[in-house]
Parts: sequence; structure tokens; C-alpha cells
Amino acid sequence: MLIANRGSALLQSLRHSNSTKFRGIRSAGWTLIGYGSGQLIRLLSNLILTRLLAPDMFGLMALAQVFITGMVMFSDIGIKTSIVRQKSTGNDDFLNTAWTVQIIRGAFIFLICLLLAYPISLVYEEPTLFPVLAALGISALIQGFQTTAFATAEKNLSIGKQTVIQIATQIFATLVMVVWSYFYPTIWALVAGSILSTLLSVILNHIYLDAEHRHTFRVSGPHLTEIIRFGKWIFISSVIGFFANQMDKLFLGKVLTMTELGVYVIAFTLAQLPESISNSISSKVMMPIYSKVQDADIKTIRSHAFKMRLNLGSFCLFITLFFVIFGQEIITFLYDDRYVNAGWMLEALALGVAIRVATKVGPFLLSRGDSKTFTGIVAVKTGVVFTSMLIGWVYFGVPGVIYATVAASIANYCLEIRIYRRHNLWLWKLDASFFAVIALSFGLSRLI
Repeated sequence: MLIANRGSALLQSLRHSNSTKFRGIRSAGWTLIGYGSGQLIRLLSNLILTRLLAPDMFGLMALAQVFITGMVMFSDIGIKTSIVRQKSTGNDDFLNTAWTVQIIRGAFIFLICLLLAYPISLVYEEPTLFPVLAALGISALIQGFQTTAFATAEKNLSIGKQTVIQIATQIFATLVMVVWSYFYPTIWALVAGSILSTLLSVILNHIYLDAEHRHTFRVSGPHLTEIIRFGKWIFISSVIGFFANQMDKLFLGKVLTMTELGVYVIAFTLAQLPESISNSISSKVMMPIYSKVQDADIKTIRSHAFKMRLNLGSFCLFITLFFVIFGQEIITFLYDDRYVNAGWMLEALALGVAIRVATKVGPFLLSRGDSKTFTGIVAVKTGVVFTSMLIGWVYFGVPGVIYATVAASIANYCLEIRIYRRHNLWLWKLDASFFAVIALSFGLSRLI
């Protein structure tokens, strides 16, 4: 009993003496649990659905999601980021203003979806895109009512409940899609899963996360100005970032058949798993930690950056390099012959992802409120990606577009060096170690 009491006292002491570190580790753990569970659910769902639905349906859904993502990013003013970086945690006027603006934004996206759905279907010569895009706009409308407690929980590095809710909604979405596909194997199974899971997520988050704050429609002038002032650069960077992240699908959706695009989407989805983990932890853990130490000396900030990058980079790189080496074997094992070409695509895409996850510094600039510099970086990176893909297409066709992601990742890393050297955050020894591991793994993949 005495040992147990001492152990409990020691744990409490650690929590109070280094609460940010403790909560950061706990938050990272929840993020990994949520992401790992989510990806396992998504993989199982994917394996089942690829046997119930034709490849062209995945291509069509991916193309529709690109445009929905575009509309979301074209209206992004960084509402969640504004909440996370705000030093005050209980400002009801600010939260209500953010929530009201979020709802207006969701309604705006829904309206734009209705207006653009038909013209987009004509451009891509896919009539089904019209009703699919119009229907998916409902998700954006529903998402507008998401509780701000979702962002507040991330700010406080307390994401246990929302992780459980996330897993529950993914299981629900999978059940909807699989059952629907079994009886009615059409693209509407995927659409229904997306809409219903969004609705369930919003409802559950309001029920279980809104203990301390009840939302009301309100717009406070000073808080609205604060959100817009910070968010204007987020908006610009989101627009630019959309083209950087979705350019491949926009381009390939025009030059490939929907079946071929569906094969590419399978490879892309797997390749992006480690980067999605990295981005999720960056948003839910690195951003709050950077925000909490933003006024500390550079030595403290650099120490936090090194520890986060070492742990996150090592973990994500391990998964990515597994795809680089065994991509073709993974696709052959998991999917039927219709998806065989996804193998070499997975290996190429994973190599680009490996470079990005190994060198990720995280949202340091945003945590300091420097959204202008952040936007400039995103703009230049987008130009690099576009130029690389254009050159790749002209000289090598579809393989050139896919391998261009590797060249673009290297070029963009060189850009980041210049930026982060100014902040004393360029950890070149760590980067060199990661690059050496990537080079050895790539060499091994060529020998196998």
C-alpha cells in the first residue's frame, strides 16, 4: 500500500511539474490510437469495398472529394487554429463568434457545391459527378455546426473523448458503406457513408465535449476582426495548398479513365498513411506545444522541436520505408489483379512521403501568428510541385507525374532550410541521419 501511495504521489508530481510534456505524450498517444484504429478500419473497409464495387467508383468518388476539399480550403480562414493559438481558454464571445462564422462558412460551401456541380461534371465528362457533388455538399453544411470544443480540446492537449468519437463514427461509416454496397453496389454507398458519419460526429461531439460551453449565435466585432486578420493568410495558403495537394488528382482525373484513377487512389491512400499520421500529430500535439512555449527562449523551443521531430519522424519513416521497399508485394497481397499497377505507384509515392515526414518541422510559424510567411512558403512549394509535374508529364507521361513528387519534396526541403535557419530550427544532423536511412532503403528496394 505504501509503495502504491508513493507511486501515485510520484505520478502526480510528474504531472504537475511538467504538465505540458505529460499532456503532450498523452495527446500523442491518443492521436496514434485514434489514427491507428482509423486506418485499420479504413483498410478493412477498403479491402471489402474493392471487392463489392468497381474501380471506377473509387476514381469518381476521389475526384468528387477533390472538389469538395477545394471548396472547403477555398473558404478556410483558420478558425480552429485561431482557437488553438489564443492564449485565453474560456472566452465565450470569441468561441461563439468562431462558431457562428463556421456555420456561415458551411452554408456557403453547400451553396457553391450546388452551383458548381453541373459545370464540373461537364468539364470531366462524368454526368454522375453532378448529383454526387451536390449531395456531398450536405456534409460541409453539417460540419459547419461542429462544436468549438473540438478545437479547445486540442488546445488543452486533451483529445481522449474526441478520439473515441472519431473511431465510433468511422465504424458506423464503414458499416453503412459495406451494407449498402452489398445490396446496392453503387457509388451512393460511399456518399451515404460520408454524409451520415459527418452527422454522427457532430452530434456526438456536441453531446460529450460541450460540458463547459454552450454555443449561441453571436458575432463580436473585435473577435471577428481578430479571426479575419489572422485567417486572411490562412485562406490564401489553403487555396494554394489545395493545388499543391490535389493537383495530381485534378490532372490525372482528366487524362486517365475513372478506372485508372481508382487504381491510383488505392496507391495514394496507402502511401499517405504515414504523412497523415504526421499531419494529425502536428496539428493536435505540435501546434499546442509550440503555442505554449512561443514566448520561451530559442534553446527551449529548439529542444522541443528536436524531441518531437526525432520521435515523430522515426515512427512515420519506418512505416513509409516499408512501403518503399515492399510496395508491389503489399498491393499483390491485399488486392486482386485489377489493382496490380498500384504497386509501383505506391513505391514511388512513398519515397516522396518519406522525405516530407523526415524533415517536417511542424506548425512553428503558425503558432507564432506568422501566417504571412507560412503562406509564402506554401505558395513557393505549390509552384515547385506544379513545375515538377508538368516537366514529368511532358517527358515521361503518367510515371513522370508520380515520380515528380520525389523531386518536388527534395526541392521544397531546400526551401525550408533557408526559412528555419533564420529561426535556429534547422536540425541538419537529424535530417542527414534520416536522409541516409532513406537512401539505404531505396537502394535495398532496387535490389529486391
